[in-house]
Amino acid sequence: MTAALGDEDVKSLKQQCAVRWLSLHRAVEGIKLNWPALVKELHEEAVGGNPQTKGILGQIQPYCFIAWTHALADVLPVMTKLNLVFQKEDVNLATIRPMVHGSVAALTQLRDSLGPEEERFQADCQNGMYRDALHNRFPEESLSIITSFDVLLNPSQYPNAQSALQIYAEPALRTIIGHFGQGIASEDDSAQASAPLIDATSAHRDAIPVMTALRGYGGLHFLTACEVLVRDLGNIYPEWATLAKIACVIPVSSAPAERGFSLQNRIKTAQRSRLGENKVTRMRIASCGETLRTFDFKSAATHFTGLKKRRK
Repeated sequence: MTAALGDEDVKSLKQQCAVRWLSLHRAVEGIKLNWPALVKELHEEAVGGNPQTKGILGQIQPYCFIAWTHALADVLPVMTKLNLVFQKEDVNLATIRPMVHGSVAALTQLRDSLGPEEERFQADCQNGMYRDALHNRFPEESLSIITSFDVLLNPSQYPNAQSALQIYAEPALRTIIGHFGQGIASEDDSAQASAPLIDATSAHRDAIPVMTALRGYGGLHFLTACEVLVRDLGNIYPEWATLAKIACVIPVSSAPAERGFSLQNRIKTAQRSRLGENKVTRMRIASCGETLRTFDFKSAATHFTGLKKRRK
């Protein structure tokens, strides 16, 4: 187990980061490939009297640690591929459901077809915690709504024949109108349900005219179709303009969160050790909220000159 490794077998160890989801896969892969050399090195340090390495060595030598490391090496690539779907700036809604279902199927297969080294892992996964966690994170109702938005607002996927448009749209139309065309009940039973976001009758009546109009623009994709609905057709089809706005703000992409984490790391450095959480959050929001193109420099200058003078 502690035999010397060749150069081709060595992979650099990576640090896991709490706000970098893909870093876990790289960290686990490094531990798995370097485990013999890592144990040997830590053992030499422990013999030399280093108490910290003794503690680490006691954690990574048991069978449970090795089994979990190899099990995670099988599981994390599946999760990495799923995470990559949501890290794109322009997430294709049509890919979400098949990717989630594919990930669930892959994790279920790993749960049911384990090797001898993963028996301990199998015991901890008999309740299907990975599969259930994905189902809880991506409930089928939400996946149906996302898919239905793509069906209705993505003209590039419409059938060529006008006669087939109604049959193509009807199931998705029922899902969308059933969800957004009725009030949402309050958690407080004594309170009345909120008003529906769209008028179900108008939305259903205008469905085919809207889809026909969008197809008439020629080759529109999801985001551009939503822009056309809001910008050009909003006064004519207000219910569908509302649906387009809802579809555009569904938080399916993790790209803004990733940018926020990167910005936070640039703000809160080791030299700024006294920065508190509230101040860092305000700085991050302020930095993300405006660009050079949208920032009102005149108002900022007026505000600055009106501030009370302070001693330097």
